[in-house]
Amino acid sequence: MKYLYLSNGFLNVRVHHAYRPILPDSNATVYLQIEEGPRYLFGASTLEGSYDRQFHTRLRELVAQLRRGAPADLFLLKDTESAIKSFLSNRVILMPESAILSIQQADRTAAMCFSPSIPILCPFR
Repeated sequence: MKYLYLSNGFLNVRVHHAYRPILPDSNATVYLQIEEGPRYLFGASTLEGSYDRQFHTRLRELVAQLRRGAPADLFLLKDTESAIKSFLSNRVILMPESAILSIQQADRTAAMCFSPSIPILCPFR
């Protein structure tokens, strides 16, 4: 249940549950209380940091998955971060210092910054 909300822009969702057994067998009544919170949408995204500019096109393609106006999807964001790390580590270069992504809610915009900064010491062979 929570996954559906987190993947559809409700990043502050809270799901509470309780149950009441129905005797004498193993049936139960389950109660769910869902606090959606505000719905967030992806805003404009930028990719900044120190990396070789020959990789900019591919990195930009990865970030472009976070389409402006689409519901902010926490799992897509994590997948995008992993794809960026994987792409750069497979080329034995340092990660960008930061990737700055914007998430907006109604008329407000909240910048979200993640720093996939992991120095690579030797190539994978």
